[in-house]
Amino acid sequence: MLVGGLNLVRAAIAKEFPIPEGMGNKGFAEYVCPVTLEGDGRRCDLQSDPLIAVSRENTIVCRQVAKPQKQGTIKENWAVGDWGINISGVIICKTKEELTSAIKELQEICSLREAVGITCPPVNEQYDVTRIAIKGLEFPFTPGELNQQFTITALSDSSYELLEEA
Repeated sequence: MLVGGLNLVRAAIAKEFPIPEGMGNKGFAEYVCPVTLEGDGRRCDLQSDPLIAVSRENTIVCRQVAKPQKQGTIKENWAVGDWGINISGVIICKTKEELTSAIKELQEICSLREAVGITCPPVNEQYDVTRIAIKGLEFPFTPGELNQQFTITALSDSSYELLEEA
């Protein structure tokens, strides 16, 4: 399966219209690199370098307290949230059968009811994320017969020991 045709378009646009210095990227980091998803004995290689966006929010519990002079809330509890990971690309195939098979392969791994392993150097090394819980898979309208865009929405996942043995 070949994924990532959008990257050629993005690269051409970025070359022609670079982001002005100081504009940033709206609070998330973007990477273009190979991604492999694995779970339940299945493996799905997104080979042609899909676009990966990584973001994170803090979780803040706010309390409403009656205050005589000041407005606002009291921030009671701060916690660092999960990494949000979006993976976008294009499946490009030579035949309809290959396209159907590639779409089915991606659907199967994204439909698992467990966290899946992710192999992607920036995500693994910079964010220490090796497992993701997939929240959604989208196949938007894509022009052409032998390609299909996709977007995977996921959250980082870690193993926790919730019960301790005595």
